[in-house]
Amino acid sequence: MGSMSAMMFVLLFGGGGNAGDLLDFTPTESYWEMRDQRIIDIETMSAVLEDDDATATDTLMAIRAIGEQVLVQEADPDAQADPADKAKALKLLTPYVGSKEPFVDQYAKRSIAWVKGEEPKGYAPLPAEVYDLDLALLPSDATIVGQMKIANGVGPVDLAGLIPDIKIEGQSIRDQMMSQMLPGLLQGVQMIGNARADLVTAGFVLNDKEDVSFMLVVRGQYDRVGVQVALEEAMGEDEDASFYSVGEIEVVSVANHDPVAMLMPSDELFIFLFAEDRGTKLPIDSVAKKLAQADPKPSLSAELAKQVAKIDRKKADVWAAMKVTQIMKDEPEVREVFGAFDAARATATRGTDGKMDIQWVGEGSDAAEITKTADHITALVKEGIAEFNEMKQQVPQEMRVLMGPMVEMMESMKFNADGKTMTGGMKVDPNIGMTMPMMMFGVRVQVEREWAEVEAAEDVADNPF
Repeated sequence: MGSMSAMMFVLLFGGGGNAGDLLDFTPTESYWEMRDQRIIDIETMSAVLEDDDATATDTLMAIRAIGEQVLVQEADPDAQADPADKAKALKLLTPYVGSKEPFVDQYAKRSIAWVKGEEPKGYAPLPAEVYDLDLALLPSDATIVGQMKIANGVGPVDLAGLIPDIKIEGQSIRDQMMSQMLPGLLQGVQMIGNARADLVTAGFVLNDKEDVSFMLVVRGQYDRVGVQVALEEAMGEDEDASFYSVGEIEVVSVANHDPVAMLMPSDELFIFLFAEDRGTKLPIDSVAKKLAQADPKPSLSAELAKQVAKIDRKKADVWAAMKVTQIMKDEPEVREVFGAFDAARATATRGTDGKMDIQWVGEGSDAAEITKTADHITALVKEGIAEFNEMKQQVPQEMRVLMGPMVEMMESMKFNADGKTMTGGMKVDPNIGMTMPMMMFGVRVQVEREWAEVEAAEDVADNPF
């Protein structure tokens, strides 16, 4: 369950927040194969829509498939398209417009737009007040806070297309990654159906007592009952798992290793709590109280609130603010980067080139230390670029292309000291998150080949004749 959940979070929040519904990452053919439906055309999908035993996810995928079938026919010059298919598709889809069932109205409108040759529209933006409401849920002793808007797509995402088709020693990295990702994705879809994130709000606590905790607030759309049932099926026999309610809030708590809790106030809100120390009491009751009060005023420290106030949160797609604690200043490796600052903030905005433009500001009280830190970080980046370029010479030609985005990102980093303030920026490809897993796959293929060569040599040595 854990690896599957992690994979789904990567899909929903990956690409710098430029993602779609969970179902949008699910290939149509793979879904219907899982459902033992091999023929996917307008007629069979019409039968699914009329089937009383069809699941809510079946309905969504059938609506989507009907629109896709028209797109496929129009895109293929050799296809024998039936002129009546468009009219038939519109007749099937129109009754679903205005449906109150989760996601159905959006999926119907999207497929209708495809059939008509129009550009589908995304989900409506969230009301401005919910940004403050979610921020106000974070712990008052937070060290780092931030939010990320999810730019929900208007159509299925070609999951395989996000992975460069690179072959190492004859093995496709794309095929290997898909063979591991797709089963988990299909399992998640089968268990909880569709899910969508519109806004992610996070708070991280690292105080001077070295207590570490984390809170994640996800606002979007999901099936609260379905998720609860899935969790009960997966964890019901775990003696350390508890299922209970606090008012109208469904709670799942696990304390076998590190305290973890999931709060489900509604089908639009999901909250995750974590603490590193097993003896830590998670703030479940205080979060429930804040939800009931619906007070949009954050209870952050003065320094952190000051940093948040300086951020143009309407413009930023992703933003974060941090206060530098004493423990950060005392830890040697952390001190070299953050020790000169009392607080810092960063914003990221999607550019027209598809890349994230990240800007940050660090503020302190000692101008000389700020300058020293800017020089130190610049030197670290140059060392990193040199190391990556050196690694390029030691790996197969096919893997070198994977290092390109990492080097480009580091080369775009700039740091400038101006008195008691340091500013900086860089450009990041949202898909860079795929780079490291692909490099790991490539390294594994290389290691497997080398071991095979060693074993073959040993066999020859043991059996020379």
